[in-house]
Amino acid sequence: MKKWFLPTLVLVGLSAGILQVWFEDRPSSEPATADSGEEQSQVEPKGPKLTLGPLERDSTAQISASGPAPAAEHANGPSAADDLVSKLLEQTWEDNAAEDFYGDEEPEEYFIGGMVLDEDGNPISQVEVLAEWIEDSDDTHAVVDAELDSVHLALSDFDGSFLIGNLEDGEYRVRVVPVEGIAPAQVKVRAGTLDVRLVVVVLRDFQVYGIVQSTDGKPIEGVHIIVGPVTRSTKTGTSGEYELDISKHGKKVVHAINFQHEDFQPQRIHIDPADLDDPTMGLHLDVSMEPLKRLTTVAGSLKDTRGNPVGGKSLNIMTSGMQTKYRADSDANGNFRFEEVEPGKDYRLLIQPGSGYRNKDINPLVVPNDGLNLEIVLELTEEGELSGWMIDPDGQPVPGFPITLHSTIATGQSVGVTGDQQGFFRIENFPVGGALLRTNSYPVLTVRGVRVSSEPEEPVTLVLDTGSHFIRGRVVNLFGEPVAASNITLNWEFRFNRLLNSSTRNTMADSNGDFLFTGLGPGPHTMQVGAAGFNDMVLTVDTRLDPVDIVVELEEETD
Repeated sequence: MKKWFLPTLVLVGLSAGILQVWFEDRPSSEPATADSGEEQSQVEPKGPKLTLGPLERDSTAQISASGPAPAAEHANGPSAADDLVSKLLEQTWEDNAAEDFYGDEEPEEYFIGGMVLDEDGNPISQVEVLAEWIEDSDDTHAVVDAELDSVHLALSDFDGSFLIGNLEDGEYRVRVVPVEGIAPAQVKVRAGTLDVRLVVVVLRDFQVYGIVQSTDGKPIEGVHIIVGPVTRSTKTGTSGEYELDISKHGKKVVHAINFQHEDFQPQRIHIDPADLDDPTMGLHLDVSMEPLKRLTTVAGSLKDTRGNPVGGKSLNIMTSGMQTKYRADSDANGNFRFEEVEPGKDYRLLIQPGSGYRNKDINPLVVPNDGLNLEIVLELTEEGELSGWMIDPDGQPVPGFPITLHSTIATGQSVGVTGDQQGFFRIENFPVGGALLRTNSYPVLTVRGVRVSSEPEEPVTLVLDTGSHFIRGRVVNLFGEPVAASNITLNWEFRFNRLLNSSTRNTMADSNGDFLFTGLGPGPHTMQVGAAGFNDMVLTVDTRLDPVDIVVELEEETD
């Protein structure tokens, strides 16, 4: 355009000069200047410089830095030459301004390309792919309108490839247009990215069906069944039956089916995608739900055998099966209350009231769903006496030996006992019933089966494992090397009449494997020796064989 524009402009200018000569008697369209010798200021347009006559110079004086300005009107209106020159000058300014803005190069064009694949890496053709220009603050999950000017569209080729051009620089959201049978896939990339991978997930509809019943085999009606990730739901019928359509989302998404009912523990079952390989078969899924155990209350009153309220006593409800325990205290009127107790059949109620009362043990105790109200009577303890002799296994008296008598029917009732020089003792004003004697320090000597009577009875005989005997030994391995044993236990039992007498002692072998037990009574004792990395050994040692020096050989453990 610029090659022919300049000659044309010159010819037009000459023509305008000639026309001005023809109409020289007409008044000039420009006002006269005060000083004809002073040069008029002109703003020349960008581009080729033109050398114009007076009329042309007057016209170019109307051009400013901001572009063409409206041409000045003549007294009798603008001439045809003025209009033509003005239009040509306006076009020249627009062309030159565009050249200055863009320079010699066109704006750079960007592309986004890649492939559309399924989960196995197979290409998917004839799928529409959208590229939408976004800002950093845009929601990446927003729904795209394919008719928007900011959206560019391409169709995947036979090999799954796509290429979207005519893009400006910036961030784009690239996604597959959702169609029936596949889940949409999208990524966020910058213009110029050519390795986009859009992995689409094929959707398949499956049916899950079955029966929901309680753990006792009864069908449950009205169970609410919900499946994800696309939320669908249904409810069981009168026979506990249900059918539910789910949509398999590819090979990796695990579906979770929730079974909910107000009277049962909720169930959540996860379905592996591999279980849904055959859409024609569906999935048969029967579910068993555990009844919901509602919390209830156990209350009641605590009285003695005379009908008097017993206050300030602790009551405990416990069960080993549920591994739960509840506690309550009786008030001044003997009333007690257990709140928020889980119903069950294997509870045990235990009261250990202490002085003046016998223990109360109700076992088993059934707690129904609607709660329980109890009236508990505590028996008053009678006072009796106990007397006896303390001897060793050889029948020799054990003088001045201290031991404690504990009541087994009235917890907390105990009294210290010490034999005289002949080993004789007597206890009075002690709760009638079962009792045991036990030392409060090492070694632990115990006598079980003792009963305190309200009437005088024959003295009992306590056989105690005590005396001047000892056991000295050493622990070694099969090569005779010392073993530092972690635990050595020495036990002794002796039954005489109705009483079971026993003792227990513990010690450890030092770094040389040496150990020692002293203060033993005569007779056989059972020893168990254990050490890390070795098999335990159990052996019998008779303390009558003085001196008793033994060597214990331990065998190493084998894998």
